[in-house]
Amino acid sequence: MGLLCLREVSALPRPVSVGLQQICVDLVQGLSDVHNAVAVLRRWREEADSEFNKLFTEVENFAHKHSVSIVKPRLTSRYRSNAAADQSTEVYYRVNVFIPMLDEVIRDLDARFSKHQEVSFGLSRLIPTNILSSSWDELLPAVNKYSSLLKATISNVKGEFVIWQQLWRGKHTSDLPRNALDALNQCSSVTMPSMHLLLKVLATLPVSTATAERMFSKVERTLTTLRSTMSEERLEAIILLQAHRDRIVDMPTDQIISKFAECGARRLDFAFPL
Repeated sequence: MGLLCLREVSALPRPVSVGLQQICVDLVQGLSDVHNAVAVLRRWREEADSEFNKLFTEVENFAHKHSVSIVKPRLTSRYRSNAAADQSTEVYYRVNVFIPMLDEVIRDLDARFSKHQEVSFGLSRLIPTNILSSSWDELLPAVNKYSSLLKATISNVKGEFVIWQQLWRGKHTSDLPRNALDALNQCSSVTMPSMHLLLKVLATLPVSTATAERMFSKVERTLTTLRSTMSEERLEAIILLQAHRDRIVDMPTDQIISKFAECGARRLDFAFPL
């Protein structure tokens, strides 16, 4: 019973989880996906009788196929009674398994993606791939939230936003920065200090732990028992090579070895300066 309930409930947040683990995360779209998933879970909670009835029928067929009887577990007879102990087996599992599971998932998603975070994620509208379809009114709540960090009036910030938006009009989609760091690198801190600061805030927002988890996974695979004496500097270099494969020199292995041997340097960054 718990296995099939978990299968149904966990299938809804899965697309959200996959989307938030992408390298270039669209926070606005991610929040929309979260709200849609929560809306479906709330509807299931309100219509728990009919929704669980479909699931219980599937559980019965599954149990019959494997010659398993669906019965209530051992109930308490002292201190306090079990919820819906005097009801049918279907009602008992709906009250004690299905509904608590829905409540817990909804509560967890609400805690992780609260209104406070939603306002902060509105800064993702400053990313050039999103800014052309965004308006100043959509960005204003985030600007008000971080107004204490800005050294300009709201009118000046709005002016910078309009200029920043105009800067990317007419550009090809492939030329638009797709994440906060790329946008930050192309935003002047002299001419548009407010936009630069807001993009810096966006770049440091902990949207998810996916990036950090990937990095820890690389460390776990790299720092093995045979490499336990490796220095920290060498470990960091190897991890960076794995994380930034696009910056690896595109040359045949034989040429890299020959170049390294000719230069006499102990490190490749001297032989191949970036």
